Amino acid sequence: MRKTKKHSTLSNTIFALFWQFRVAPFHTLFTFAQVLFGDLLTMVKHTFLLAYIVACVEEKRPFGELLYVFVPIMIFNILKLVIEPIVSAYVEPRSMANLQKDIQLKLYEKAVSMEIAKYDNATFYNDFVWAMQKAPEHITAATGTCRNLLGKLAVVLCTGAFIVTTDAIALGIVALVVLVTFLSQRVLNKWRMEREEEILPVSRKRDYVNRVFYLADYVKDIKTSRISEKLEKDFAETSGQMQKLVKKHGPRLVGVSLAGDSVRDFVYDGVYLSYLFYQAIVQGRFGLGALMALYNAATRLSNNLRQLVKIFPEFQQHSLYIEKLRTFLETENEMSDHGSLPVPEYGDILLNDVHFTYPGNAKATIKGVSMKIKQGEKSH
Repeated sequence: MRKTKKHSTLSNTIFALFWQFRVAPFHTLFTFAQVLFGDLLTMVKHTFLLAYIVACVEEKRPFGELLYVFVPIMIFNILKLVIEPIVSAYVEPRSMANLQKDIQLKLYEKAVSMEIAKYDNATFYNDFVWAMQKAPEHITAATGTCRNLLGKLAVVLCTGAFIVTTDAIALGIVALVVLVTFLSQRVLNKWRMEREEEILPVSRKRDYVNRVFYLADYVKDIKTSRISEKLEKDFAETSGQMQKLVKKHGPRLVGVSLAGDSVRDFVYDGVYLSYLFYQAIVQGRFGLGALMALYNAATRLSNNLRQLVKIFPEFQQHSLYIEKLRTFLETENEMSDHGSLPVPEYGDILLNDVHFTYPGNAKATIKGVSMKIKQGEKSH
C-alpha cells in the first residue's frame, strides 16, 4: 500500500482546530473567550481579591475602597454564571452534533470510494475503525486542549509576574515540580497508547459478537444453529483477554503516576510551604494580606503549570488519533477505476479457471473459479 505523509503534532492540532472552526465558528470563538475570561476571573477572585480584603481589614481601610474592587468582580462573575448554562444547553449540543455529522459524512464518502482491496489489509482496516470510532471525540478534544492551553498560559503569566516581583525563589521550586510532572505524564501517555493499541483488535472481536446477538439480521441463524454457544465462548474469551491486558499495563501506570504525585507534593507542599512560613513568621517580610496573595498565587501558578505540562502530552495523544483519520482520508486507491462497463444484453456468461489476487497480497482472493450462467438465470 502506498504510504501517506506523516504529519506533526502541531499540524494535526491545527487540522482539528480549523475543522471545528469551519463547522462551528461562533461556538469555537466563544468557548475560547469563555475559557480565557473564566480562568482569569477565577484567578482574580481566589488569589488577589481575598488577599485584598484581608489587607483592607488589617490596615483598616474605608469600606468604600473595598467596594470599588469587589462589586465589578462580582458583576462579571454573575454574567459568567448566567451565560455559561445558556451556551451549554443550546449552542454547544447543536455545534457538536453538526461537527460529528460532518466528520462522519466525510469518512462515509471516503469509505465508499475506497477499493475493496484496502479492506483486506489489516493495518488499513484497523486505522479505518480507529478513525470511525475515535476521530470525532479527538477533534473536539484537541480543540478543547487548545482552549485550556490559552487559559492556563494567561494565568501563568499573570501569577508568574506577581511572584517574580515579590519572591522570585518560588519560581525555582515550581520549575522542579513542573519538570517532574512533565516527565511522568509523557511516560504515562506513551504507555496508555500502547495499551489501547493492544486492546483494540480484541475489542473489535468482542464488539462483533455483541452485534450478532442484538441485530435482527442474525436472529434466524442463532435460532436454527448452535452458533450461539461458539459466540458466547468467544465473547467470554475476548473479555478475559481485555482484562488481562488491563492488568498487564496497570502496575506500571499506577507506579509512574504515584511516583510523580509523591515527588510533586513533597517539593511543593513540604519544602515550599516551609520556606514561605519561615519568611513570613521569622523574617517578617510579608503582611497577612501579602502572605495570602503570595501563597495563593504560588499555589495557582504551580497548579496551572502542572496542568500545562499535562496539556502538552495531550496534544500528542490527540495527534495519534487525528493522524489515523488523516491517513485514512489521504489514502489513494492503487487500482485504476475505468467506470462501469455495460452488461451484454444477450448471451451466457462463462467463467473458466478464474484467479484474482489483490495488489500487495501474497494469497489469491479468488482461485480456480469456473462457472456458467445461462441467459436469464438468476440465483434465489
